Amino acid sequence: MNEVFIIVKVINFKYRFLLNKKNNAIGKVEGILENGSIIKLIAYDNLADKLLRKLRINELYLFQGRVNSNMEIELRGVIKFDKKS
Repeated sequence: MNEVFIIVKVINFKYRFLLNKKNNAIGKVEGILENGSIIKLIAYDNLADKLLRKLRINELYLFQGRVNSNMEIELRGVIKFDKKS
């Protein structure tokens, strides 16, 4: 897996609980990169809970994660990104 750091504008977020799995919760984020590409990101458990509380649609965030075999990014961390003009 490859480590990535990307700046993404969030356009959609879905959260759900997982039953009888090794993870308890999953958060799926869809976002737009600066070049207009749509990207999918996934967070599990505590990070998914944090995203549910803090994430806002149409805001920029700096995400850290790893690319998985489905070409999705499994998130490891997130920081709100303030773009200064």
